[in-house]
This record gives sequence, structure tokens and C-alpha cells, in this order.
Amino acid sequence: MLAFAFGLSAEIERTLISQRIKEALARKKSEGIKLGRPIGSKKRNPKLAKHDAYIKRRIAEGAKQVEIARALKVHRHTVKDWLMQ
Repeated sequence: MLAFAFGLSAEIERTLISQRIKEALARKKSEGIKLGRPIGSKKRNPKLAKHDAYIKRRIAEGAKQVEIARALKVHRHTVKDWLMQ
């Protein structure tokens, strides 16, 4: 009987916590605050931020993205994503 009472009280507490979280998220959303993880910026990528001029120069020279990636020791998709921004 005691275990049932503890189980029931724990379930009620979980329900209350869930309600409080949902209400807080709804309030934040109604205030216009964007919820969730912020979207990162490729320009703030520390691996490529300091090489911006080099990447632009090499692209202007006609170098392939793979060659630039090898020179900077990053994956080719990293360079591709950087250029797509």
C-alpha cells in the first residue's frame, strides 16, 4: 500500500513538472523568444575564419575545393559549406 502511494505521488509530481515546463515554453514562445538550439554560423568557424582571404584568393585562381581543403587540413565539405554561405 505504501509503495502504491509513493508511486502515485511520483507520477503526480512528474505531471506537474511537465505542465510547468510546457507553460514556461509557451510563455517564452508568446514573448517572441526563439526556442531551441541557436543556429551556428559558418563564418564563426575558427578553423576557416582565419583563412577567409586565402580561400577567396584560391577560388579566384580556379583552385578546386578539395585542394583548398587539403591545404588547410579540413574536410572538403567544410570548405564547401563555408563557400555556400
